[in-house]
Amino acid sequence: MNWKKIWAVIKKEYITRVRTKAFIIGTILGPVAFAAMIVVPVLLTGMQGNEQRKIAIADFTGECFDLVKGYLTSGNQKIYYHLEEVKIGNQSIESVKEQLKRRVLNKNIDAYILIGRGFLEGDRPEYHSKHVSNFRELKLFEDALTKAAIQKRLEKEGLEPNKVDAITKNVDLKVIKVAEKGKEQEEKGQTFFFSYVLLIMLYTTVLLYGVSIMRSVIEDKNSRMVEVLASSIKPMDLMFGKLIGVGAVGLTQYLIWSAIAVLILIYGASIALFMNPSVVIKALPVIQVSIFIYFILFFLLGYFLYSTLYVIVGSMVDNEQDAQNVQMPIIIFLVIPMMIAPLILSSPDSTLSVVLSLIPLLTPIIMFLRITMLTPPFYQIATSIILTLLTIVFLVWIAARIYKVGMLIYGKKVSLPEIIKWARSK
Repeated sequence: MNWKKIWAVIKKEYITRVRTKAFIIGTILGPVAFAAMIVVPVLLTGMQGNEQRKIAIADFTGECFDLVKGYLTSGNQKIYYHLEEVKIGNQSIESVKEQLKRRVLNKNIDAYILIGRGFLEGDRPEYHSKHVSNFRELKLFEDALTKAAIQKRLEKEGLEPNKVDAITKNVDLKVIKVAEKGKEQEEKGQTFFFSYVLLIMLYTTVLLYGVSIMRSVIEDKNSRMVEVLASSIKPMDLMFGKLIGVGAVGLTQYLIWSAIAVLILIYGASIALFMNPSVVIKALPVIQVSIFIYFILFFLLGYFLYSTLYVIVGSMVDNEQDAQNVQMPIIIFLVIPMMIAPLILSSPDSTLSVVLSLIPLLTPIIMFLRITMLTPPFYQIATSIILTLLTIVFLVWIAARIYKVGMLIYGKKVSLPEIIKWARSK
């Protein structure tokens, strides 16, 4: 191989792509999306805190309003709701409902709750509003009414509600993750969320850059540029230059994202508290440096593995329409890890998880997912890397032979026997 010529191809592929608007926009939008996941909920929480919903409660039992109000306005909920007790007197339920309905339509109140006389005996209370799609609010009202009904029923049976609450109090299991070197951290789902975010990033970028190199091969083939290049550079050198050049673009993007992600994780909580002091920041996951190293490593393995397959596809076809059908088996192998991810997450050290993570076409995603959840023994990681590298070497050897012949063939549907023949050629 002529590394001087390979380097020239690498520079051309790299510089051409990093200067495109797509690369610049993608590099910016990635961190923006990541930051939005932290900032937007905080902003929305702050906006919600400034809006009080006016709720009228018509209590025909005459016993439950104070209890329901106590439950609905306890803690932070008092910020969101202003509750009004409806004076019923001798009015019928229908008369009260008609009055309250007019108030809702006139926007004097946002909603009203109707508690019938048979509420404590099991009659269903009613919630009336112009929109009923706030399921969080509906669940909050339902819980408050349930607690009020239970307390009143207990009092009628001669039982003390406080003692019953203490006896029947739910157990809140505190989950502690034991990390390397015995370090512990309370787990509230942040590791699961972080693992899924990295998993989607890995899947998306491997797919996008694989398709990108396939398009590059097809463009060179259609423009007949390869005929000019063939006189000055060997097909093997050209293919290696493309693979490394496009891979370097992806690596550059990851390094930029990683640097920004570190800044967000360090200063994100402080920014969130500054914008909305009332927000509670959950514990961020403890992210080890080794996770970022493995992320880059498995991106490179996944990229070279699947990009080599995409080079083969690009060599076989003349246009992207034909490529859509031929690349389907490749996409299936990329989608499989995403489909079985919940299984891996639930049991990252099971025999099935171990076996699947050692299959080279699945390794880049599944082994990395196992590492983020529960780091497996190093010999398993090393074995998966070695097997994947051997597979890449074999595929590159096959791809170089197919690329050398396929790049010079135009306007012809290629059959599987011909592909096998190209792969056997010297």
